[in-house]
Amino acid sequence: MRQGASTECSRRKDKKARQKTRVVYTMMSRLVCRSTFMFLTGVKAKRLRNLMKHYKDNGPCLRMRNRGGRKNNTKCQPLDDTNRVTQFIKNYAEDNAVSLPGRVPGFKRDDILLLPSSTPKSEVHRLFVASCDEGGFRPVAISTFRKLWASLLPFIVVAWPMTDLCWICQANNHRIFRGASLDDQEKQELLMEQQLHLSRVEERVLYRSMTAQSKMVVEQQQIISLGPNRLCSKDITSHYSFDFAQQVHLPHSPYQPGPIYFLTPRKVGIFGICCEGLPQQVNYLIDEGASSTKGSNAVISYLHHFFDQCGLGESEVQLHCDNCAGQNKNRYVLWYFAWLVMTGRHRSVTLNFMPPGHTKFAPDWCFGLLKRTFRKNEVHSLQELSDVVRRSTPVKKANIPQVVATENGQTLVKTYNWQEFFSAHFRTLNGIKKIGHFRFSAENPGSAFHRKTLADEETEFRFVGDPEEALLQLDDVPALIPPPGLSHERQSYLYRNIRPFVRLEARDILTPDPDA
Repeated sequence: MRQGASTECSRRKDKKARQKTRVVYTMMSRLVCRSTFMFLTGVKAKRLRNLMKHYKDNGPCLRMRNRGGRKNNTKCQPLDDTNRVTQFIKNYAEDNAVSLPGRVPGFKRDDILLLPSSTPKSEVHRLFVASCDEGGFRPVAISTFRKLWASLLPFIVVAWPMTDLCWICQANNHRIFRGASLDDQEKQELLMEQQLHLSRVEERVLYRSMTAQSKMVVEQQQIISLGPNRLCSKDITSHYSFDFAQQVHLPHSPYQPGPIYFLTPRKVGIFGICCEGLPQQVNYLIDEGASSTKGSNAVISYLHHFFDQCGLGESEVQLHCDNCAGQNKNRYVLWYFAWLVMTGRHRSVTLNFMPPGHTKFAPDWCFGLLKRTFRKNEVHSLQELSDVVRRSTPVKKANIPQVVATENGQTLVKTYNWQEFFSAHFRTLNGIKKIGHFRFSAENPGSAFHRKTLADEETEFRFVGDPEEALLQLDDVPALIPPPGLSHERQSYLYRNIRPFVRLEARDILTPDPDA
């Protein structure tokens, strides 16, 4: 934009002073009209006139705004305050923060310094104010303190409260935290030890790769939901994860009455099997009266029902679970997967155990959605709990309920005595707790290839000497385990103490009269 002070006309000899300013608009050394200039610069007509007036009166200089309000007489020197704040935070982090090698859960950066979660930024500001009072300096407000921290020191953060953490990681972090006064050599050794532990935890990479492969298979096959499919009917590979959730109590109300806090309502267990490829999870709701056991018999029965009624019909299956010896990591579960391959239900089965402390996976995500919806609703029966599970993910329908047995004892998912079924024909592998990966293949029926870590070589172990002879001696399915039901004493307790807190129409379902 340029202006001319006098008129420019070739026919006149005398130039007159302009009464109105003439403006020429240019963009990238090219003449443009006023409308095009306003459109390209995003300037409206009023603002353009003000700029032209300021340029005519003052020339090419910045416009100074006169803001309203009273003047701030307590304005401090920004540079001194900034240096004082940043130096205090650095010194505090050097004494109290933990420097972790590798990626930290919940944070994208790997060079951060973690302050304890028990010390928020407001507490650090109070310590800063106390130090300024002792030194005779005027402190900054907490809002300025937070802004300077966020803009200049983003790598110093306050840790979030976390659950299910690895004990080795916690011990190493505690040693690093307490070793702030050690010399550089000892600090380096502690960091190397923690880095070595994190490098060994490669099962997370394996889990992510398997889930990504399962999603690709589901997209290629255009599978939209779980459903009954004939076992080994599709030449695909599927990945599943299974785990128990913390049990819930019925009745439940978001406005919990005070007296029920000291009582024991009716318990309902939850066992989830998640297909990460879709993703969808079947949640088995186990009433207190239907819970014969929480051990291997129950886990295998629910897995058997899932493969028969909810599987994708895959020929190769990959599984992940935690290291709970009483539920997942025991000889009966291994014998069951060997039996699946021997009977032709699957061509291969891969069983992988998550390392202790690093067991967060897809079932926990579904359980979290379920519990979040459960806390906000009134639930007075298993049917209402099923509706809550179904409504916890209304868009993708990721949570699918499956009641094991109703309150009156009607069995919907049968529990079999797998322990007695396998014990007479299968051998025991010693040292199962130290092994992290198992593979069962139809090319070697009755055998399992195992290794402790992904870096180790596989070792074969035969569970059955002659698979064909063992199958001839085994029945088609094990013997049933009937649901134990509730004892008369427990029914009387629920009827006497819990019944007043149950909705009227659900009292005879959840807390019936034991003597009726």
